[in-house]
Amino acid sequence: MTNGPLWFDNYGLYGMQWGAKQLFSEVVPAYLKAHPDQRLLISPSWANATDVLMRFFDVDPQRAQLLNIDYFIHNKQPLDENTILVMIPEEIDRANASGKFAPLEVVQQVNAQPANTVVVASGTSCRHQLEHLTTVHPKHMAELLADAI
Repeated sequence: MTNGPLWFDNYGLYGMQWGAKQLFSEVVPAYLKAHPDQRLLISPSWANATDVLMRFFDVDPQRAQLLNIDYFIHNKQPLDENTILVMIPEEIDRANASGKFAPLEVVQQVNAQPANTVVVASGTSCRHQLEHLTTVHPKHMAELLADAI
């Protein structure tokens, strides 16, 4: 942090809250202007009453929303390359640990395959990720062999 009071070092949820003006009146509008096809899903967990702060600074609710990663972990929701998730470190850790997220390149490759393509994923978490993030039902190698018999 620069140009902030140096006598206080807790700028998180339970400390001195800082950054709403910078985020909602500078960073978010500039980002959305530079990326007109994208939308931001911003974690509300970094400060108290972030929904009130976002409305106060008049951020476009169609292009920027407050959503916690748990919304995607507990519910199958569409994500595409135009959706940017902005998370705090603890949420990144939960997302990685959930096994419900795969690299975007894998999702794009699977979705680009013809409808009759059989996708094989041997790992349980890989199959679950692909089921959650794509329109395919991947098979385990054993299933593929059993179908062939």
